[in-house]
Order: sequence, then structure tokens, then C-alpha cells
Amino acid sequence: MPFLFLWSMALFAVKNIDYQFGRKCEILKGNRSSYQKFVLPEMHKWDCISELQTYQNHTPTVVFFGDSRVRQLRDGLVHRLIGVDQDWLANRSIIYNETTYRKHSDRTMILTPDNVTYFQMEFIWSGHINLVVKHLKRYVLRQRQLKLAAKGAYRKPNLLIIGGSAWQYSAPQFSNCTKEERSKTGCGIEYQRLFEKLLAVLEKSGLNTPVLWVPQTIMDDPNVVDTGVSNANMRTYNEIVHDALRNLDRTPPITYWESYEKAFNLTDSLDGMHLGPEAKRKLVPFLLNYLCTLLDNMQCYNNRGFAMPRPSLEFTKYHSTQNVK
Repeated sequence: MPFLFLWSMALFAVKNIDYQFGRKCEILKGNRSSYQKFVLPEMHKWDCISELQTYQNHTPTVVFFGDSRVRQLRDGLVHRLIGVDQDWLANRSIIYNETTYRKHSDRTMILTPDNVTYFQMEFIWSGHINLVVKHLKRYVLRQRQLKLAAKGAYRKPNLLIIGGSAWQYSAPQFSNCTKEERSKTGCGIEYQRLFEKLLAVLEKSGLNTPVLWVPQTIMDDPNVVDTGVSNANMRTYNEIVHDALRNLDRTPPITYWESYEKAFNLTDSLDGMHLGPEAKRKLVPFLLNYLCTLLDNMQCYNNRGFAMPRPSLEFTKYHSTQNVK
């Protein structure tokens, strides 16, 4: 009898785990409202990274392409994960040091809390979409070379975070667009052509990696406004990207990060252009939660056999309204 009791308890435990796992997969598969409730509670800041490393048996990697506002997201993750704040753009007590920080340079960082779990972040400076296309091409070529060299041991990045148009006025392809034209249309046709070129690079890249697109936000920076770039330009760029991604059929998806726009507030920004402390307080935990959803998607896809879902669009809309602590 004791043996039968223990056996039945063990069987119940296994079935219960399988039920919970199946429940999670069904949530990810279709029920978006339940999905939102499932992922919103934030896990310990290193938990998902540790689980992701164990599951895929290599260091989780996030690659950032963009300008200073995208770089702030990387800095926010550094602060959140290891307690080092170096973002002088959102914290007046930080003193910028060009020698040690080199704000317009590429940089790879590997973080660890215990020399067991590791998290790699690559930032590739790309101040405008022209540079994003150029640097993405270079990155894709490098990944192909690594894949060939590593053969079966190639480790793809887990997430690409792409943005950057605040410097668009300085792009070479926009040099023929006058200040007056920039103030009216932002050279939208040229921007659309370049974004479609970026999509083509991603499509041909062979990188089966989710992409999170960081939209542009309103600005009140006289240094930028004087160039003829306006908030209307930023809205035009966002509309071009949003329309292009709406009907794009790609798995895994390129997700337009809608809640990024909602989290940004000029009254929170210290200079009228960059993310302020309150915006980062909302957006950085979102990125950690997003990594959790990537892990969940991988587990469900490999164990349940259905295609990786696209609930992240709803998640990006919903998450910004939450009071993240």
C-alpha cells in the first residue's frame, strides 16, 4: 500500500507538471488575455537568463542596433542586473567619461552575478537607419562566417533590438532633402525605401531571431529641432514602420514596440530627447519579461510542436500601462 500511494502521488505530480506546462503552451498558443496575465509578474532579475542559458546550453545574447536612446536600454539592463549605473542621460549624478564610456562606439559586454550564469549584450552604434542597414549587413556577414566556422556549434543571438532615427538629418542619403522639406515630410519616401531595404537584409540573413523594433518618440531638443527634424517627422517614420510590419509574415516576428512610445514622457526626460528615469523604470523590466517569453516560446515549440506564436505585439501594447516596481 505505501508503494502504491507513493507511486500514485508521483504520477499525480508528473501529470500536474505536464498540465501546468501544457496550460502555459496553450496560453502562448492563442489566448492572449491569459497570456498577458501569465507573463506580467516579473521574475527575479536573473531567473529567466539562467533558465535560458541552461535550456539552450550557451550564453544568452541580445544585440542592440541604434542611437543613444537604444543604448540607454542596454545601460538600463546593466543597472538592473549588476547595479552599475552609467547612464548620465537619465541620472544627473552620473558624470560622463569619454575615455571609459565612448558613447558612439560599438561595445560587447558579458555580465554575470556568480561566474555561472552569463548574459552577453552587443551594442552597435547606428545613429540613423542608413547606418542600421549598413551595420546589420556587416553583422549578418559575420554571423554567416561564424556559422560556417563553428559548423554545428554555432550560437545565434536570442534577440535583436533595432531603432535609431534621431540622427536621420545627418544621413548621406538625406543630404539632398532641404531643411524645409525635412520639416514637412521628413523625407518619408527615402526613409520607407531604406526600411524596406532593412527588412530585405533581415529576410535574407537566415537569422531565425526575434526582432524588437524601437520606435521614435517626440522630442523637445533645440539642437535637433534646428536641423529641420520635427516630431511630425518622427510620427511619419513610425507610421512607415508600423504599416510595413503590420502585414509582414515572418517567424519569429519583427515586433513594433508600441509601449515604448507610451512610456516616454517629455516631463520625465532630462533633456527633451532621451529616456528619463521613469521611462527606464518601466521599459527595462519589460525587456527582462520579454526574454522570459522567448524562453517560454522555445520550450513550447520544441516540446509541443506548434509554431512559435505572435502574442508579443499585444504584450508590447499592454505592458506600458503597468505600474512596474
